[in-house]
Amino acid sequence: MRREGTTVLPPHSDNINAVYADRQAKPKPPTLARGLGRAAGRAGQRLLDLIYAPFALLLRLAGYRFVIISNPDRIGHLAAEVDNYLKQIELGEIAPARALLLLKRGKLANRAVLEMWERHITVISGGFLRPLLKPFLRFPFITMKLGTAVLGIDTAATYQTTLRRWQGRPPVARLSGELVARARADLARMGLPENAWYVCIHSREGGYSPRDEHVHEYRNSDIETCTLAMDEILARGGYCLRMGDTTMAKLAPKPGVIDYATSAFKSDYLDLYLCANTRFFLGNTSGLCILSTIFNRPSVLVNMIPHGACYSSAPGDISIPKKLCDTERKLLHFPDIFASAAASFRHAGLYREHGIGIVDNTPEEIRDAAAEMLDRLDGTFTATAEDEARQERFRGFLQPHHYCYGATSRIGRDFLRQHAALLEPSGDR
Repeated sequence: MRREGTTVLPPHSDNINAVYADRQAKPKPPTLARGLGRAAGRAGQRLLDLIYAPFALLLRLAGYRFVIISNPDRIGHLAAEVDNYLKQIELGEIAPARALLLLKRGKLANRAVLEMWERHITVISGGFLRPLLKPFLRFPFITMKLGTAVLGIDTAATYQTTLRRWQGRPPVARLSGELVARARADLARMGLPENAWYVCIHSREGGYSPRDEHVHEYRNSDIETCTLAMDEILARGGYCLRMGDTTMAKLAPKPGVIDYATSAFKSDYLDLYLCANTRFFLGNTSGLCILSTIFNRPSVLVNMIPHGACYSSAPGDISIPKKLCDTERKLLHFPDIFASAAASFRHAGLYREHGIGIVDNTPEEIRDAAAEMLDRLDGTFTATAEDEARQERFRGFLQPHHYCYGATSRIGRDFLRQHAALLEPSGDR
């Protein structure tokens, strides 16, 4: 039995996130006018479908497909969904097509990324053509929703499977010569020596998207917890470039550390170049790291949450999860977490509702994970049989409904050593 007042983890449920979101929503009360308006809208839509149907069939026969990015205003989706699509074509998993992408003007996370993808996909935004073509998106036989690669909530994402099959191949993504020349000139002005190696470092904060921060705040962490990792990188001869958006808290000046996110050099094209050429990306539960992934650059992802998504997508990556605790600040054991719905919580309110505290990674845990990647890249990393057993023990907690089920990346060696006791089920049940 649990002691009175301690947290009881909720059982797994395939729809706990949807149920919670529905409870938070404030539906508009039904009115006669609203009902009549909806009926008229449905009738008009059916008529429009009849008009467009034969043209949709002709476009399909001509080899056209409308591809749909789930969230083009989020950098991870813009990068990963198209990357997955193009790689699946090269792998022979889906048929090539004359891809068309309709984008709403202004709804875009990074213009440079889109321009890179325009070598493979025809992008249509603005003017009269987009609204004229938009009705075609209602026909499933001529559309392809790219978001299935990364949008798993109660199911595994497919992007990690694509990356595993792609391993050893060169990137699909390519930087233009013009972008490279422009970026290198900016880096020289920023004070980065021409032949220096560097690590991009990103710690998610709440300023990027205030409208839904109440949902995602559980993913945030303090950039100051990365300072020991920065010291490790500097000691080994590298530079540190702090990534993010202009709302980030400024870093105190430090030799070898460039607070690029809050600098005057911050730009879409430099975001892309830096992530494409970093030695590795040190990040967290945020999509910016995908800009490195699409260029085959490894990542160390810390403060990963929820636990069902704690593995990184690419095979060569390393990650460590946040820890969870009960109402008495006692750490919850990993088998208990993964066996519960808490492993898939995607709303900050769910953690509060169930009395679950979130414990960020310590500076030492983050430093050790970064040092492991540096050792791996240098060819000096070692692991014992006990280390490998802990890796397999932790991986065994994943179930098919978890987002990262099937991932082949690793959990940090020293993190598993330090928290070996949490790999066993709690005896306090």
